[in-house]
Amino acid sequence: MTSVPERCEQVVRAQLAAHAELHPAADQLARTDDLYDHGLTSLASARIMLAVEGELGIEFPERLLGKALFSSIGRLTDACAELVDARSGSVTRGVAS
Repeated sequence: MTSVPERCEQVVRAQLAAHAELHPAADQLARTDDLYDHGLTSLASARIMLAVEGELGIEFPERLLGKALFSSIGRLTDACAELVDARSGSVTRGVAS
């Protein structure tokens, strides 16, 4: 069974691959690599946000929305995992905003 963080990272990487022209590709980037340094645009980040929300059944709160959320796969994945956990009533880890 896939854990929530693993599932979230799979979704994030898939949506990055679908909506952003990153160099190198999303599946080759580390969790801490700066996505903007690898080609992420604000338009792509908006598309990714909507796709991730739809696929995981979550909604990013306004307090998280900003460039920092999309700065790395790790930050985006951690935020998604917290929101999925909160939706299901699980104990969550803190998300730095």
